[in-house]
Amino acid sequence: MDRIVADRATRHEIVTQRRLTCIYSTYGTTLRLPGEFFTASSSNLKPTLEFITKLKRAMASIRPTPTSNHSNRTPFVQREMATCSHVFVKVGVIKPPLTQPFDGPFRVLRRKKKVYIVDINGKPSPISIDRLKAAFVQTDDTSTAPTKPEPEEKPYTTRSGRQIKIPCRYW
Repeated sequence: MDRIVADRATRHEIVTQRRLTCIYSTYGTTLRLPGEFFTASSSNLKPTLEFITKLKRAMASIRPTPTSNHSNRTPFVQREMATCSHVFVKVGVIKPPLTQPFDGPFRVLRRKKKVYIVDINGKPSPISIDRLKAAFVQTDDTSTAPTKPEPEEKPYTTRSGRQIKIPCRYW
């Protein structure tokens, strides 16, 4: 007659009258636990001085892999932005479907490295190049030459030697 016996690890094993577990009667052997896969070596290997010095040299030569910066994205800027006379300005608000994502074209007054001064409704407005797209406008007036990029202002040096850049908000 079979009976259920709870062992110390709170597992239940079915023990037959011959005192054999189900695993032994099925496979003919007991289960091998992960600790029993590797037998202990009989030789006592102690690290030698030569091994330790080689290990130290190898660990000193390991250099960390360079990290990548995924947040530093550069926006796409058209090549024609450097010479175009008019630009489109991207609308920053959510609009209903089938409406134009850009306003314009607007005339470019000045160029800087990251900001263009654009004439919007007769008023100069500084706009980042991230929001601009070159407009190809056919004009009959050939006398207007494209504007050239303006050099950036030099930073102002204070008496203590610090260099600061004064923001030009209104031109």
